[in-house]
Amino acid sequence: MGKAEYGTTGFLVLPRLSFRNRRDKLLFADLMERASYKDGAGQKRGELQFNAAEFEREVGWKRKAITTSLSHLVKDGLIKITAAKRKSDGIIITVLHYNEMQDLSSYRVQNSSEKGTKEGQSLLFKQQEQQFEHKNLVKDLPEQLSRVEHVETFVDSQMLVNPISTLPRKLFVEYFNTVRLKRSTGRIAVSKATKIWDKLLSYWENEKLADTPDGRAAITLYALTLHIMKFDEKQEEYTYGIIRNTTEHEARQKMLKLRNQGGAGREIAATGTESGRSEYHQKRRSF
Repeated sequence: MGKAEYGTTGFLVLPRLSFRNRRDKLLFADLMERASYKDGAGQKRGELQFNAAEFEREVGWKRKAITTSLSHLVKDGLIKITAAKRKSDGIIITVLHYNEMQDLSSYRVQNSSEKGTKEGQSLLFKQQEQQFEHKNLVKDLPEQLSRVEHVETFVDSQMLVNPISTLPRKLFVEYFNTVRLKRSTGRIAVSKATKIWDKLLSYWENEKLADTPDGRAAITLYALTLHIMKFDEKQEEYTYGIIRNTTEHEARQKMLKLRNQGGAGREIAATGTESGRSEYHQKRRSF
């Protein structure tokens, strides 16, 4: 291929990011290269169609390795996966922040002469810092969340890379602690807690629930608060049902009633010990 031919393919800006392993890095580079650089028929800028079976044949990776790396990239906030219209087409992958990654101005960092600190950091630099912090938090977590401190660390890690609106940290800590204490063992696997978080995130991103992010946040706030205060004996599926069956208007009205009852602002120090769980749940039901 001659120099003239190189010029016909354009160019790609590949940001220098931190990855869990080399396989994740190679897969992300491939996704970036194949992502559409402009909106087209049935495909938006930053999107691509991905077929794991074809990738397996072409690259020689095992299917489990491919799905694991895709899962890592999703959790690290680099891609989003949705189902294609036809199952045979595989999946649709969206490279998150694709526009910023391809904008060279995103990589400028201005230095402050007075303080000597970096200002005006781009989204990419902030994202990389968040990924590092997320990994540092996650590596200290056990496989099972068995104490309030574990739940707090888990929530902090998720709020860095997969924030659900601007809802308060305390709300999620209380909710996931309630879900944990519902288990007979008083423990919940990190993998299961992550699935619950991802489910809540998917609801918050679903425009069918409400037109605006604030509206969807109002529904999420009400559902989690109601579960904590009134239905702590139920599984997390009950929360999903509240979200699906509550409109924004209903959520705002009912949340006001909860606040007027004095329950929404009341604090209970949760305990993760076996002896304290029954007392904790009894106090929850007393609202």
